[in-house]
Amino acid sequence: LYDNDEVSATSSVGADIGAPGIGIYTTVGERSYGYLHQTSIAAAFVSGAAALIFSRRPELSPKEARQLILRNADAVSSRKEPP
Repeated sequence: LYDNDEVSATSSVGADIGAPGIGIYTTVGERSYGYLHQTSIAAAFVSGAAALIFSRRPELSPKEARQLILRNADAVSSRKEPP
């Protein structure tokens, strides 16, 4: 996703949740920073959300954590659908 919730042309289709992956300022190489434009970076955001949930509610099943994430995510009207 772009920062305006627009789905990138390179995004996976049919995903239930998305996260920013375009224009992410992060570490690049060993000693520098820069912007990355890779949708795979979004996985770190979603994984981080799951980790925070499990840190507060370790008794939840993975399915329950997924449902919690989906219930609290913003809807994006430009979601890509599988062909």
